[in-house]
Amino acid sequence: MKKNTLIVLAVAVILLITLAFVFSRSGPEGNYLTYTVKKGNFRDEIVTTGELAALRSERIRGPMGLQRLGIYDIKIQSLVPEGTRVKKGDVVGTLDQSALEQAFQQATTDIQAAESRFIQNRLDTTLTLRGVRDELRNTLFSLEQAKITLEQSKFEPPATIRQETLNVEKIERSLVQLKEKYKIQQQQAEAKMVEASAQLQRVQNRLDEINKIREEFTVKAPGNGIVTYVREWNGSKIEAGSQISPWNPDVAQLPDLSEMLSRTFVSEIDVRKIKVGQQVAIGLDAFPNIKLSGKVTEVANIGDKKQGSDAKIFPVTVAISKPDSALLPGMTTINTILIDEVKEVVTVPLEAVFTENDKRFVYLNAGSGILKQEVELGKSNQNFVIVKKGLEAEDVVLLNEPDEAKAEKIHLLADAK
Repeated sequence: MKKNTLIVLAVAVILLITLAFVFSRSGPEGNYLTYTVKKGNFRDEIVTTGELAALRSERIRGPMGLQRLGIYDIKIQSLVPEGTRVKKGDVVGTLDQSALEQAFQQATTDIQAAESRFIQNRLDTTLTLRGVRDELRNTLFSLEQAKITLEQSKFEPPATIRQETLNVEKIERSLVQLKEKYKIQQQQAEAKMVEASAQLQRVQNRLDEINKIREEFTVKAPGNGIVTYVREWNGSKIEAGSQISPWNPDVAQLPDLSEMLSRTFVSEIDVRKIKVGQQVAIGLDAFPNIKLSGKVTEVANIGDKKQGSDAKIFPVTVAISKPDSALLPGMTTINTILIDEVKEVVTVPLEAVFTENDKRFVYLNAGSGILKQEVELGKSNQNFVIVKKGLEAEDVVLLNEPDEAKAEKIHLLADAK
């Protein structure tokens, strides 16, 4: 008897469970997810991540004019940690001086050679001009002798007098030529000395420039502030081991934290919605409790290729209205850009809307059952869509498609009229 009672009770429990399951599936809501239609403000927003940056920054640069020394790439040896607070004159980093040392050794060799050439030219000039001067003195002596001989020959035959006269004239012409020669050689000597002196000065200037620029290989802060490092062409920040060049000598910067920006990117699909002047709500990963506001100030006309994808992204700049003292360049931002806002409208989640034969409809919990109700839609965002017609606030719609209502006809808006 007891055994039979237990069997009956077990069968009854199983029957009750089965009936509960069947009725729960067949009811208006069943096991389906539902949503209660609400009426309120609809916001079309685009949410992007970005990075804080200062509107203005003072650049910290490596040596300028290195190309004049034949140096085109310099390796960074060391840098202070990013975010370090520095004062004017504090050391920010050091640069590898290997290329500079090679230039110094070459300049030292060049100046020694230039000094030798200068001294040699001076000696050559002295000896050359001395030789011409000696020749001039000898010619003057010969002329004086020839004139005496001519004077003594006045009682000699005419042929002898004529011979002595020609000799005097010859020596006089030689003297004139020697004087002209001396003048020319003197000018040549002066030109050579000017050239040698200029060459020596050029090499000396190069050596002086190397010694002066050597000081700039110790990079120092031009003012007070927080050190942030600039990005290289590939997007990575400069660090020890990176290289700088004469055309891009920036190593770091000291941002002005009184005016801050959020630099972000939007997809090529969304960029057409972004306009200068749109309001932006800004959050920070580092400080979830800090809420900031700003406006779009710049939208790029040309996109960049997203790394690892063929998609294009467009830079967007947001000016922060009232920066917080806790803000630091490089912090990650969450930017909610307000595209549009419509007051007091009915909205449903996007997953509540279905399509059949170009008709948009929802599965409406009508109390007695589930209806396929046609709806007229308006603007949408990433999660919700405006329902212009077909629903009212507090209606209940299904978020997933019920099998038992798939074959039902759509209740058209035109029929409702």
